[in-house]
Amino acid sequence: MFLVAGMGLPKLGFGQESILQLPPAVHDSQPAPSAQTRTNIRRRQVMQAQAVEKYKLAPTGNDQSPADDQELAEIEAPADDPAWPNWSAANDPARQPIFAPGGLYDLVRPPDGISPDEEGQEYERAVASEADLFYHQATCLPPIDLLRPDGMAPAGVFGDHTLNTGGRILLSHRFNNQAFDGMRDGTHSVSTASVLGAFPIAPTSMTSQTHYFLFEYGPTDDFTFQFIMPIVLFKIDYVDRLGNRLITDTTDLYDLQFNTMYVLYRGEQQQVHLNMGLRTPNGVFDGLGMFPTPTSPNLTYPMRTSDGTFDLLPGLTYRGQSNNWTWGAQGLGTVRLGINRYGYRLGDEGNFNGWASRRLTDWVSVSTRLNGQVWGDILGADQRLNPNLVPTNRTNLQAGQRLNVLFGLNFVIPAGLLQGQRFGIEGGLPVYQNLSGPQLQQTYQLWTNLSITF
Repeated sequence: MFLVAGMGLPKLGFGQESILQLPPAVHDSQPAPSAQTRTNIRRRQVMQAQAVEKYKLAPTGNDQSPADDQELAEIEAPADDPAWPNWSAANDPARQPIFAPGGLYDLVRPPDGISPDEEGQEYERAVASEADLFYHQATCLPPIDLLRPDGMAPAGVFGDHTLNTGGRILLSHRFNNQAFDGMRDGTHSVSTASVLGAFPIAPTSMTSQTHYFLFEYGPTDDFTFQFIMPIVLFKIDYVDRLGNRLITDTTDLYDLQFNTMYVLYRGEQQQVHLNMGLRTPNGVFDGLGMFPTPTSPNLTYPMRTSDGTFDLLPGLTYRGQSNNWTWGAQGLGTVRLGINRYGYRLGDEGNFNGWASRRLTDWVSVSTRLNGQVWGDILGADQRLNPNLVPTNRTNLQAGQRLNVLFGLNFVIPAGLLQGQRFGIEGGLPVYQNLSGPQLQQTYQLWTNLSITF
């Protein structure tokens, strides 16, 4: 507050627009103002205070006259806001991918080989979009899609694939049923009577059933390990010269298999991999039976659930895939090592497959397969068996060649919790058999496959 002592002036607050101009200070050395002077000063102060009050009450630029109100009333209201856009997946800003600038980036590839380490996994690559960061495009060409219904080979083919995504596990149960009826020598059928003319007992039919329990694990993109535990059931029907029917059968664990698949070449939805396995003599091959005769209780060669030797299982597999087709070719061998404790070794074997599968939908496909088999005679002999009793006891009547044609259906669950679970069925007939006989000839075979990948 400003206050002029002894003059009775009104108080003025901060913020007033005009400032009162006070007379010069009165010093003791100057004469006191006259009464007229004090009256003029007081009158001037009153006028200035009235001017300030008038200024406060004056209308501002925001005040409107009645004419202005009429003019504003005639202005139309603004238009409504436009409707919110309905974005599609193609132009929704919130869904558009954000790309890093194109250039060279340091990346780390997925594990490959058999036992990868950190060294060699880092590399530099030109990246222009997020597609370049996908493992199968950043490190190799697109692999074969195993989750398609045609992604795996028909049910009767083993070791046809590698688990390309690294770390995947596959569990599978496969079942095989083979039926044999009648005898064949070379490419021609022979009668039971002609066989009984040379042997006192002749086999008439055989059933061979095998349950395969598989476990597969792929620690890297290039390497897959496979373990197979088979359980077999063999049954042979015989007839003797007197017309008596004889049956012998056995069920047991067969030899265990330890297989590996390693990728040698990978192309545009194609690959070639090496198959290498070992079969160990865990089954029982010295079991006893009541027939062919009680005096010859040792099971004949085709009835034994082990070959008694360690076997190498080499092979090579090629696979390719397009939008709706998957095809492949495979050759597998069985090379038996040494002689078992009964003084013999089964003949080596070759198994050849060529197949093509057609995807019909995302969950079903059809397939066709050619299967060729070749096997040799037995080297040595089990001295406990009488080779003149029945043809199955003769070591030089075991070799043969066979060509089968098979057709199959494959079903897969394409999505969801059980994605990758599949069921396949395949059956076929022999179109060519050349046997070092007389031997039992095959009439048909049936395969089923139930597996899940996770």
